[in-house]
Amino acid sequence: MKLYPVKYKFKRAYLSIVIFSIVAAMNSFIKRVSVGVLSSVIGLVIVIILYKDVFKQLVKDFLELWILVARR
Repeated sequence: MKLYPVKYKFKRAYLSIVIFSIVAAMNSFIKRVSVGVLSSVIGLVIVIILYKDVFKQLVKDFLELWILVARR
């Protein structure tokens, strides 16, 4: 921070780590596969909602790349 001050916000990263840790802990002790898959999907959807702006840019870049490849 002293050499190159940046203003990173780690709240989303910490929250996504907590969400993935909770899902991993749940899936370690729950034996029903359907509950494990459902909890994983719910955790992934929450993280996608947290990083909505990043995923929008990712989809936009992917579509631009797809169009570029399709034209060749």
